[in-house]
Amino acid sequence: MDQVPAEVGRVHSRRDWGNPPWRIDFRPKRRRLPEKVDFAIVGAGFSGLATAAWLRRVAPKKSVAVFEAGRIGAGSSGHTGGIALPETAAGDLPGLGDVLRGFRRILRALRVNCDFEAGGVYELTHHSGAKHSPIRWADSGELRVAKSVPGGTVDPGKLVGGLALSAERWGAMIFEDARVEKIAHQRPLRLLVHGREVLAGRALVATNAMSLELSGLEGLGVPSGGRGIPKSRQRPNAGADMRGPKFTLAVATRPLKASQLNALGLSARRPFYTIDLPYLGAGCCLRTVSFLEAGSCVWRTGAGSRQYSSLKEKRRDCWHGCAIAFAGSIRR
Repeated sequence: MDQVPAEVGRVHSRRDWGNPPWRIDFRPKRRRLPEKVDFAIVGAGFSGLATAAWLRRVAPKKSVAVFEAGRIGAGSSGHTGGIALPETAAGDLPGLGDVLRGFRRILRALRVNCDFEAGGVYELTHHSGAKHSPIRWADSGELRVAKSVPGGTVDPGKLVGGLALSAERWGAMIFEDARVEKIAHQRPLRLLVHGREVLAGRALVATNAMSLELSGLEGLGVPSGGRGIPKSRQRPNAGADMRGPKFTLAVATRPLKASQLNALGLSARRPFYTIDLPYLGAGCCLRTVSFLEAGSCVWRTGAGSRQYSSLKEKRRDCWHGCAIAFAGSIRR
C-alpha cells in the first residue's frame, strides 16, 4: 500500500489513523472450534451475522457457525459510511421489495438498535442541480442537490454489534481470529479454519470481494468506476473497468456544531451521495453524533499517494475548519 504523505499524517494522532469513529462493543464468547456444523458462514459483517441470526431463528435445530478472520466488523461493514438506501448498488432488482421497510422489520425481529433514521438522502450532481440547492460546493465544478430520495443513516458499529449479539442470542457460534483458508467442495464441505478441519453441510461466503478464492471467483474483477452509484442512475461510461487492487479513502470530522452544519448546507442532517463522477458520499451519524464521514473516489493502488494532495485541494471548501479525526484506507 502506498505511504501516507507526512503532512496528512500529522493532521491527527497516528493512533486514530485507519480507525472508524464508531465503536463495536460486542465480543463473542470464546469456545472451541466445532468439528462439524450444519451451516458455516465465512465473514462476520452485516450479511454474515444477519444470516446467522436468521438461520437460527427459522431453523433452531440446525447448528450455525460464523468464522471471521479478524474481529467482527473488521471489513467493509465496519468501515461503511452508514447510509441506508431503498435499493442495491446495482439498482432496483426484481423481487427486492421495499428494502427500508424490510430493514425495519429485520431490526425489530432481531431486536437490534442501530440508531436507524430514515429522514431522506440527498442525491448530488455536478450537472443541472436544483436552483435553490442548500449545498453548493466547489468539487470539479459546482456540486448541488439534484433531488431528495428515501433513505437515511445507521450507526455501523451498533448495527454490527447488535447483529452479532442477536446471532449469539439465537444460538449461533461466532469465532474471531478464525480465518477460513480453504474450502474443499465435497459432501460434506471441508473447511480449513485456522489450520483445523471443520465439516459443514452448507456454507455461505459473506466477505464482499475479500475472499474470492474461496468461492472460485479469484481473478474475476468487477468494474467499479461507478461504485456506490445505483446502475440506473449512473452516467454513460461511469462504470469504467478498474479491475485489480484498489485504494480508497474516507475521512471523518470531529463532532460538528450546528453553525458548521449550516455553513455546509447540511442543517437538515441528511446523508448524501453523488450520482455522477467524481464520486463523493457521506452520512455517518449526522443525526445522532453530528460528525461527517465522506468517501472519495476509488483509485488504482499505485495512484493512491498521488491522490491525497488532490483530495485535500478538492475538499478545501467543504472541510475548512473541521479537524479530521479519522482517515483510513482499504485495499481491495
